[in-house]
Amino acid sequence: MMKSVLITGGTGGIGTALVKAFVNKGYHAHVTHTHKGSEFLDNWLAENQLGEDHVSFLPLNLNNREEVAQQLAALLESSKIDVLINNAGITADSTFLKMDVEQWDSVIDTNLKALFSITQPIARSMVKHGYGRIINVSSINGLKGQFGQCNYAAAKAGIIGFSKSLAQELATKGVSVNVIAPGYTMTPMVESIREDILDKIKGNIPTKELVLLEDLAKTALMIAESGMSLTGETISVNGGQYMN
Repeated sequence: MMKSVLITGGTGGIGTALVKAFVNKGYHAHVTHTHKGSEFLDNWLAENQLGEDHVSFLPLNLNNREEVAQQLAALLESSKIDVLINNAGITADSTFLKMDVEQWDSVIDTNLKALFSITQPIARSMVKHGYGRIINVSSINGLKGQFGQCNYAAAKAGIIGFSKSLAQELATKGVSVNVIAPGYTMTPMVESIREDILDKIKGNIPTKELVLLEDLAKTALMIAESGMSLTGETISVNGGQYMN
């Protein structure tokens, strides 16, 4: 029977790489998106050479708990989710003394609070079936902090604490919970950074290169295919930029 994965933020840079890797491994991918139009989704499928037989779209406002609950309830009635990847995230950078409450709330709501609405119903389903793999995407900045990102770093650090706690609760239920903490990754957004700034970023990475999307996706697949001995871990994929 074909396994299935649900990936939040699945049409972004990292999300797209995750979808492609899991589909190529034989999974059916349920991809959440923020109510993007059919033209965008059709183009995304075509550009990434993904067939509709292996990808299902789930329009979700992650901050609307009622909508998330309804959509996931309907999905779980007809589908068994083997792997959940909480990947969706946003930034709203500002130094803390200049940050307004909207910048704080928007990042905390999307990057941290949404984990509750998404993860709880799927985790319950996984426990019912006696199997599941939950992978939460944090960040290097959730480990070390970052100037101008108090909101983002707080949310990403919160993901790690959440994951370690949930891993302990589900360890005897056949459900593992792990974290991937990427460094600066070769996404279209990062590649659009001014060249001199990008060179400075690379200069602080021992490999002198940005993280490859393929390496992140391979890490997620490794976690998804691993047994219960791998749980509660935070795996850094950052070219050696931060070792903990």
